[in-house]
Amino acid sequence: MSIDPESLEAGMIVTKLAFDDIPEHNFQIDDVHDGCIGGFSLNGPLKGE
Repeated sequence: MSIDPESLEAGMIVTKLAFDDIPEHNFQIDDVHDGCIGGFSLNGPLKGE
């Protein structure tokens, strides 16, 4: 399932699929601007980052 990047907004929680050595995790979006998304991981090895 893919998400339309235009529908992303601050406060949303999305699941990022596993990539490289980072497992699947939930990510909370803090801000979206010019195609860039800022936020932090809610679980997994990057929790809080």
